[in-house]
This record gives sequence, structure tokens and C-alpha cells, in this order.
Amino acid sequence: MPKQKRYKNLLKAAAAAANSSQDKSTVAANTSQVKSAAAANSSRNKSAASNSSRDKSAAASSSRDKSAAAASSFRDKSAASSSSRDKSAAAASSSRDKSAASNSSEPSSVAATIFEHPSEPKRKRGRESKHYWTVDAIDEHRDSTRLHLLVKDVHNLPEGLRIVVNFDKDYAAIGEAAGLLAGVCGQLATDCVAFPISFDKWLDIPTSFFENQWNIFFLARFCFKVSDNLAKRFLLQSLGKKWREHRIKLWNDFYDPRLSKTEIINNAPEDIAPDQWALFVEYRLKPETQSMLLKSDFDFWVSLELPDVLIFIFTIELLAAGQS
Repeated sequence: MPKQKRYKNLLKAAAAAANSSQDKSTVAANTSQVKSAAAANSSRNKSAASNSSRDKSAAASSSRDKSAAAASSFRDKSAASSSSRDKSAAAASSSRDKSAASNSSEPSSVAATIFEHPSEPKRKRGRESKHYWTVDAIDEHRDSTRLHLLVKDVHNLPEGLRIVVNFDKDYAAIGEAAGLLAGVCGQLATDCVAFPISFDKWLDIPTSFFENQWNIFFLARFCFKVSDNLAKRFLLQSLGKKWREHRIKLWNDFYDPRLSKTEIINNAPEDIAPDQWALFVEYRLKPETQSMLLKSDFDFWVSLELPDVLIFIFTIELLAAGQS
């Protein structure tokens, strides 16, 4: 083969090899670029995911911040409410301290059982406490005060302070003041100086005894929400009932059928004057009084129904059998 032709073939082969090398380089470069682009895209996607995660974290943080702000606001409100309650408690304590200071000048026998709190008269039924009576009282300026009193405290009330006693439509005392008044009437009815037992009947006691107690004691310590005549009628009925019950109890406690009249008279109770006791024993042992008592006992038995009588007889027989 001629040299010239062989030279051309070598040039063609070299050119083809160069082209092939360029194609490979191009393909490799393109492949590298594709891989780089894919890697860049993947990196961008990861970065976007990371940004999304950061956004979600930021949103959660914002939500936590809002919750913390709401909780802080609630705590602030609670603290404000607590502060308001503390102020109210402090004001109430200050008021109680002032009331205690104002009561410190009262007699000790009253101050121990008095608790002041102005209010309207209670309308509910029942007693607030079995240890004392809860009543309303007014002073000389018509200011109302709530008191906790025992019967003995009524005798030691400060001057000008009176217990309010309300009445129903039948003009009977109502409320806890009625119970306190009944206890006071019981004390007076058993006081042989205020109402002597030496009289045969309650109606025989001169009205001056009651009028004395009305003017000196009742008007000074009670404010009756009825007319004086109606209040006096109620008090006379209460005192008379308790005076009669007291005399019956006295006789049952001190009478002994085995003793003579003189022996019974000499056995006078310590708190009753001997002359009163002697007159009382004389009255109880009178034949007329005995007849009256027998008649009252007969009326009692007549008022009973037959089953009550049989029960009573059966009870007596049981007691007799037990004693034997």
C-alpha cells in the first residue's frame, strides 16, 4: 500500500479515537453533571425537609409559648383573686377584731357567750345551737345586734341593750327569743321572793308582784313586738304555768306521808323562807285541797281510754312482781 494512503488511514483512525475519547469524556462529564445535579437536588430536598422540620418545631415552640402565656395569665388572675380574698379576709378579721374590742368593756359573764353580727330576725325553724340561744337585740339607738346568750346572761346585759321578741298571729312568742324568754320566766317563777309559794293559787298573788318585775326587769331587757297588754298576758300565762309546776315538784320532793305536819314544816328547803313553807304545807294538807287533788286524779283517770288503763295496771303489777 502506498505510504500516502496508509498515512491517511492512520489520520482517520487517530481522529476516530479522538472522537471516541471526546464522546466518552462528554458522556462522563454529562453523567457527572447529572449525578451532581441529583446530589444537589437531594441536598436541597433534605434542606427543605430540614427547614420544614424547623418550621414545625417553631410552630410547636410557638404553641408552647402560647400555652405558657395562657398559664401565666391564669396564674396571674388566680393570684389577683387570691389577693382579693386575702384582702376580704383581712377586712373581715379587722371587723371581728373591732367587734371584740368593742365588747371587751362588757361584763365578763355576758362577753363570754355573745357574738355580734347585725342581721334581720331569723325565720327558719329550730335552734341554731343547743348550747346557747341566738337572738337579735337593739340598743338605745335602734341598732340591731346578733347575740348568743344563755339564760343567765340576760340578767347581765349592758344597759340599753334589749332582746327582740317577735310574736305570731295568735300573739305567742316565736323564734329562739321565745325559748330564751321561757327560760327566764322559769327562773322568776321559781324565785320565792319574786313570786311567793305561800299563796293558795296563782290568781291570789297581788298584781303588784308582776308589775314590779315588768317595770324593773322585763322592760329593761326585752323589746316585745306587740302591745304591752298582749305581752303582759303572754308573760302571766307563762309565769303562772311554771309557778304551779314548781309547787307540784316541791311537794313531790319533800312530802312524806310517814311524817307529821310539824315534821314536814321543819323540813323546809334551804332557798325558801320558813314562813312561806309553813303556809304552803298548811294549804297542801287542808281537807279541801286533798279533795280537790282527789277530784283532779279522778278526772285524769276518766280522761284515759280503756287500753291506757289496762297498760297502767299491767305496769304496776310488773313493778310489784319485780319488787317481790
